[in-house]
Amino acid sequence: MLEAPLPGRFDLAVPDLLEVYGERQKHDARHLAKYDFTIIELDDADVEKTMDYLRRYPALTLHDVWALYLCVSRGHRLLTRSSQLASAAADAGVVTHSTLWLLDQLVVAACLSPWEAVAAVRQMQARGRGLSPARCDRFIEKWDRPG
Repeated sequence: MLEAPLPGRFDLAVPDLLEVYGERQKHDARHLAKYDFTIIELDDADVEKTMDYLRRYPALTLHDVWALYLCVSRGHRLLTRSSQLASAAADAGVVTHSTLWLLDQLVVAACLSPWEAVAAVRQMQARGRGLSPARCDRFIEKWDRPG
């Protein structure tokens, strides 16, 4: 999916905390630079505010809290497959989308063919990515329909 050419309206962002906390190596995020991700810098006040979110939403991981804070503070939408993060985001008024939504948008923008999207979903399902089988089936049916 990262190899798909993204039109300008798909701005993808990650926090600079990847660098600070060594997450870049842990999650192999060092490759993100070649995909034109925006790195959002957080100052000390931002970090303190993320801790407020961690206290408010104790079921979230630190990574989830970073993402939620960035979306709230910068007015971004959230892309997640985590039901806990999606629930906290809804509570905080953040528009949330799923991986399947992103694939659909890439198909609509002609960045991926419908067949590539179906293959991507099947691959994610085979790898146990926690996608809803019913939602996957609905998108696969949509993409498999001609014209």
